[in-house]
Amino acid sequence: MKVIYIGELTESNRVIRDVCDEMGVALEFSTDLNVLNSDGIILDLAYVKKNMPDDDFIKFLKTNYNSKVIIYAPNTDYTDEALKLCYTNGFTNVIRDYLSAGVRKKLKEYLSQERSVIIEQPISVPKSDDPMNEITKKIGVIGIMPRIGATTQTVQLVRTLSTLGKKACYIQENASAFLDSMELFFSDVKKENERGRLVYQDIFFYKDKNYAYSKDYDYLVFDYGNCAELEQLPADFYGNDLRIVVCGGNAEEVAALTRLSNQLYRDESISFVFSFIDPDDHSEVLDLMGDRRERVLFAPFTPDCFRLYEDSAKLYRELLGFKEEQTSKSKRGFGWKRRR
Repeated sequence: MKVIYIGELTESNRVIRDVCDEMGVALEFSTDLNVLNSDGIILDLAYVKKNMPDDDFIKFLKTNYNSKVIIYAPNTDYTDEALKLCYTNGFTNVIRDYLSAGVRKKLKEYLSQERSVIIEQPISVPKSDDPMNEITKKIGVIGIMPRIGATTQTVQLVRTLSTLGKKACYIQENASAFLDSMELFFSDVKKENERGRLVYQDIFFYKDKNYAYSKDYDYLVFDYGNCAELEQLPADFYGNDLRIVVCGGNAEEVAALTRLSNQLYRDESISFVFSFIDPDDHSEVLDLMGDRRERVLFAPFTPDCFRLYEDSAKLYRELLGFKEEQTSKSKRGFGWKRRR
């Protein structure tokens, strides 16, 4: 396989050359922005941003959709406009890691895929047949409205992964005061260092995702808060391997879901977790979801987000693809001590 790296040859991309050598991939460097349909293309996003207008960039991406397209954007924030263009046009094979170990892992994964993007079709992220693989997985959770239980479900996911022997962490990707309040009022919250990693009841919490990337986690679980005031979901939400939208069943919650239904239904892999639904109403919700009924799950009653409930563990083991019930005894929940 021949891969063209569009950008300048520098010391910082040496790891890309090393990985290609190891995998027997013929790598060429080019500053020509008119490359068409190579077997594979690695785009240096910083170089492209300096040398190509946005409209031409989109045309370039779509012209090369049959190639294996990898976006190399180390330490680039998801709010970057060029990176948003990549995600919203279906190009989700993005390397944002700035440490060699992370770049190496992502690049090997992406080079091993048969195809990297689907244009003008429902967005689809390749899934591993084996949930126990060594590649770091990203999970995104967002609520359709405030107070719908997105943070609770995110923490339950991290708890479930921990009981399965996976190293997982919670990342706050929203502007709420959840972690600040936890640090302020819970006396047994530990702040490990100035980078802001909090530890509470054996769960790792991060306010800044960039610090989580430098750790060797099996799973990064992002809490995006809610999308009640957004016209569309955050672009980087689609870059997660597993995408979950937390919903509800009252009139206002159904209206919020309906408002974004066209966008949500483009992605056939989104899972919909409904909170606060009486079991007697499950069939009505499934009817409401139409052809997405197979992607619907119902969250059990979860009064304490830090305590893992067996019904929650069962739900997420199924969603994650783990068949073996390896859940250990759950930790206590409301036994926290108020700061004095």
